[in-house]
Formats: sequence, structure tokens, C-alpha cells
Amino acid sequence: MKKIYISLFIILCITLLIIIYKVSQKIDEKNHLAVYDNINKVLNFHIHEEEKLALSIALSSSKNDAVKEALVNEDEDKAYAILQDSISYLTQFIESKNLYSQILTKDLFVLARSWDQLYSGMPLEYFREDLYEVITTYKPKVEIEVGRLLSIKATSPIIYEEDVLGMFEIVVLLDTIVEQLRRLNIELLPIMNTVYLDKAYLMELNEAVQKEYVLVNKNYNIKSLEILNKLSSNEFIELKNDNFLIKDGYYISSYPMKNSKNKELGKFVVMIGYADINELWNLQNSFIKNIIDMSSTKEDIYNYVKYKDKNLFMNIDKGYIANIKDLVDQNDLVEFEEVAFHKLSNLSKEELINFILQKPKLKNIRGDIK
Repeated sequence: MKKIYISLFIILCITLLIIIYKVSQKIDEKNHLAVYDNINKVLNFHIHEEEKLALSIALSSSKNDAVKEALVNEDEDKAYAILQDSISYLTQFIESKNLYSQILTKDLFVLARSWDQLYSGMPLEYFREDLYEVITTYKPKVEIEVGRLLSIKATSPIIYEEDVLGMFEIVVLLDTIVEQLRRLNIELLPIMNTVYLDKAYLMELNEAVQKEYVLVNKNYNIKSLEILNKLSSNEFIELKNDNFLIKDGYYISSYPMKNSKNKELGKFVVMIGYADINELWNLQNSFIKNIIDMSSTKEDIYNYVKYKDKNLFMNIDKGYIANIKDLVDQNDLVEFEEVAFHKLSNLSKEELINFILQKPKLKNIRGDIK
């Protein structure tokens, strides 16, 4: 009888261990999926921020009378001087050093570009068929696109006497986004499919990735590249399907890199040390401070708090409380009000009066870039 009890106890223990193991696996899978989604949000945020900056510069520059005059007179030297001055000025006030500009004619020839003076008159028709869209629609565009390099390209038509005279284009290398994510302990490896090398011929000598891709950026991490190239064929196929895997102590995930026509140009491969995954939420907390501001929508705010177990509104500066009050989702209202009460109750009478008087002024500066 005693043996029966011992056997039953052993069976029960084994069953419990199996259940605990399976539950733990499900929890890990859920956490890994949440990390995958959060990385995607951070990546897209930085891409969109760079696109907005590039487009705003291209739009304002295309209105410049000096640019129009240089284009009308086909004055390459003047156009180059304008680009040099503008880029030199811009880089004093923006973080990115991977920003370039060029003025193009309506026939897709280079009038001038900021990074050298050698290729004025160079035809771009073969590399940049996408530019015809700007000419025919009279509308600006911004996207990740293949040219002689794969980069973010923001292009605005230069209108003269109600006709498209040419285009002003801002080019942002993806190295910029790599640098930004690296500060969050996220290593980004943007890779382009080799089928585009016939156009992007300046990337022919870039580092190869699994024979099917080439690395886009120059500021890559050598160790990350080695890990990526050591993946087996099956592992890389799994990764290519916009998935994630754990390898050599790293969480590795992949996201599609597409242009505005939804055509896949390559992949964004992301690597994070597995030991840093648990800290990703804390990194998200720092990140959320930057995205929850006067331009945030209700959807923006809800998407960034709905997966969290703690009150992330604690990270919001008290100056933004009045601005996002009406944007908070009903599901998060209790947590928001708890934080608002805590932060505002600590204000002095004078500070509270200043806060109330400041509220309408903050609301008035919301708006879209025209």
C-alpha cells in the first residue's frame, strides 16, 4: 500500500512539473510576442519621425525662390551653393548627420546635390521611376525606396507658374535610425533583397546577409552581423516570415521593409540581448514620455498602455496632463486620474494657477504641418 502511495505521489509531482513547464512556456511565448509588438512600435515610431522631418524640409525648401531661380536658369553652381548652405545650417539644429539633399529637373536629371559637385546632369530615370508620381500628381511623397542606395526619400515638386519645374529631395540614410535604436539597447540591421542591386549599385560591396540580402547601413555591429549569418537555413526562413527566435543569448526578430506601394524591399532585423528583454518595458517607459505629448491621439495613448501591468502615466510630465486628459481611453481613465491627482496635489497655489492659465495656450499649438 505504501508503494502505491509513493507511486501516486511521484506521478502527481511529475504531472505538476509538466503543467508548470507548459504554463511557463505559454507565459514566455506571450511575453515574447509582446516584446515583438513593442519593438515594432518603437521601430515604426522612429521611421515615421524621420519621414516627417525629411518631408517638412523638402516641402519648405521647394518653396524657396532661390531654388526656383537656379532651376529656371539651370545654374548648377548656384544650386549646389544653396544645398551646401541649407544642409550646413540644418545639421546645426538636428541630430542626424546622415541627411542629404538634391535638386532634380522635371526630366529626372540631377541639377545639384549636397554631397558632391561631380554628378550634375546625371540621369536618374533608370534608378528612380518612382519620381514620375511626383511630377504627374503635383504632390510630395516620402517613403523608404531604392535608388543608388536604399534610404528614406522625401520629394516635393517645385512649382513654377502652375507647372512642375523640378523636385527638391531630402535623403536620410537608415544609419540614423540604427543610431537611435542603439541608445535603447536595440541593434537594428536593415537588409535589402539582392534583386535590387541592379539599381542600388552603390551597395554592391555592402556586407552580404545569408546570400539573399545585403546590409543597408555602414554603422553595423559586427557581432550582430555574425550571429545573423550563422543562422541555419531553417532558422533564417523562420525569421524571414516576420517572426522571432532566440539564438546565442539574443532575441532576434524581423519586420518587413516596404515602400509606399506595399512592395517589400527587404527586412528590418532587430537583435536584443536576451538578458535585456525584461528591461524593454522600462525602455518603453522612457520612450512613452516622448510619444505622449500634445500631438498624441487617443489611439496612440491606448496602444502604448493597454499591454502594461503598471501605471505608465506616472512617467508623464505634469505639463502634459491637461493636454491628454480628453484623449485617454475610458479603460485607462482611472489610472490617469490617479496620477493626475497625485501630481497636481503636490503643486503650490501659485504653480496651480500657472498650470491652469497655461492650459489653453498649450492646446492652441496643436495642428498639422501644412
